[in-house]
Order: sequence, then C-alpha cells, then structure tokens
Amino acid sequence: TLVGVVTARAGVELPPERDLVRHGARELPRYMVPARIHRWAALPRTLNGKVDRSAVGARLEQETSG
Repeated sequence: TLVGVVTARAGVELPPERDLVRHGARELPRYMVPARIHRWAALPRTLNGKVDRSAVGARLEQETSG
C-alpha cells in the first residue's frame, strides 16, 4: 500500500486528508495515488540534512501498526 507524508510551512493550514487524496487522484497516475496520507510537523533528517529514509520507514511502521 502506498502512503504519503505531508508537511506544511509554518502558518500554512493543510486541507483534510480526503482532499489531498482527491487532488492526488486528479494529478497522478492511479498507481501513484497514496491510500493514506500522514501529516507530520517535519520530516526526520540525517546529520547532513537529508531526509532520513530509515527513520521515515520506522515511523510509518509504528503509526500503522499501533
């Protein structure tokens, strides 16, 4: 199952999850539309400032299993 993670800039309100999924369905090929979208304050980063993909995967696993 494909999931998405979104963050917003300070002061920007994100639309409801269903609206984000609908927007994705209009803009993306069907196989790329996430079934679920998680809202995070920020993406985890490595010491080099890159997205820590391992930490993202671990957090998603934790959120979806519990």
